[in-house]
Amino acid sequence: MSDRLGELKQLYKHRIAIRLTDAQSPRGIYKSLIHSLRQYPAFIIEGKDVYTGWDRERIEELVDKYLEQPALK
Repeated sequence: MSDRLGELKQLYKHRIAIRLTDAQSPRGIYKSLIHSLRQYPAFIIEGKDVYTGWDRERIEELVDKYLEQPALK
């Protein structure tokens, strides 16, 4: 898992923040309930899009979708 996250950090550098949450921690349980997660690893992008699995292309697609949107002022 750390290799994949390292790849994403390298690819996006300062443009995104990655937060790793243990699924068994109180925060992880809360996130699992709120987003109806049953499988892991799970990626929650901007609190809206949720993806479970390791398909790097799909993760990048979701991240890119939000990076391409203009910032709200």
